[in-house]
Amino acid sequence: MRILRLQGGVQHYPWGDTHFIPELIGRDNREGEPFAELWMGTHPALPSMVEVEGKLVPLSDAMEGELPYLFKILSARQPLSIQAHPSAAQARAGFLRENAAGVPLDAPHRNYKDERHKPELLCALTDFYALRGFRPDEAPELAGFHASSLEELYASLMTMPQDEVDAFFAPRLAKLEDRALHPAEREYWLVRCHGEFSRDGHYDRG
Repeated sequence: MRILRLQGGVQHYPWGDTHFIPELIGRDNREGEPFAELWMGTHPALPSMVEVEGKLVPLSDAMEGELPYLFKILSARQPLSIQAHPSAAQARAGFLRENAAGVPLDAPHRNYKDERHKPELLCALTDFYALRGFRPDEAPELAGFHASSLEELYASLMTMPQDEVDAFFAPRLAKLEDRALHPAEREYWLVRCHGEFSRDGHYDRG
């Protein structure tokens, strides 16, 4: 068995932290650039490189194929955007549909950059909080929204006019902003995301 020195790629998304990943890989970051994700794998958007006979080559060339997963180290300075992942069938159909329509892979409005459905497994190295899915219990917010589930309520919030979004959140956030909340409480993240993402007197619907 041979062991090759691997060099991962870095994604500099705006939500990234400036210290953890640079210190992990021994890279200077005096400019304070966000280092959001360290990618280790064969994804064509940012393939890892390995040293072979003194030269750096893509990992997929060295192993003659692709890895069935992408290993990432994330370092988040602020909450990430909402993630919505398709099923395996939806991913493949969407990828082929956008290819057939001629949508470039790097187009900002492209939804499917590959045909993978991206199931995820999270292992926290430091304190990390994640909100996943919809809670099963009934919520008082459903009253008056003509929604029978939290999924329908969420869909309504994502599509309703901004003035209705503001009217929905204003009284609810007013009740929470004076409370001492802990990160283990869902409401803590609602207040924090409001502070991070709401702009110009309007509430961020996400």
